[in-house]
Amino acid sequence: MTTDGTPVQFTSTRAAGTTIIRVFDGRPEQFELTSVRLYDGTYAAEPVDRYLQ
Repeated sequence: MTTDGTPVQFTSTRAAGTTIIRVFDGRPEQFELTSVRLYDGTYAAEPVDRYLQ
């Protein structure tokens, strides 16, 4: 999510379990793609770095 709480959409053909890196506010953050389908048909990605600190 952005700092104002808006979800960020990222298009990927990678399989669930893949780790991707996105840059937010100039800092890289890792996300793991999941197989969890959301209400709008998209899939969720879990932030990895937030849990390791």
